[in-house]
Amino acid sequence: MNIKLPDDELIPDAELADEWGCTTRTLRRYEHEPNGLAYVLVGGRKFRLVKGSAAWLGRRVRRPNPPRCR
Repeated sequence: MNIKLPDDELIPDAELADEWGCTTRTLRRYEHEPNGLAYVLVGGRKFRLVKGSAAWLGRRVRRPNPPRCR
């Protein structure tokens, strides 16, 4: 996934969902998780900060446990 927008730009949910290959419903689900995806309300519409959304997604990376030594 490669977000091509400037880091300080606000984008609407629909645009972010298209970039991430998911739906706006998935974004709404993410915002209700503990430490969920942040948003900004402007005129009653939700917008996401590109930099903040990318950082949130980066914190969700899961790494496998290292193998045990015998």
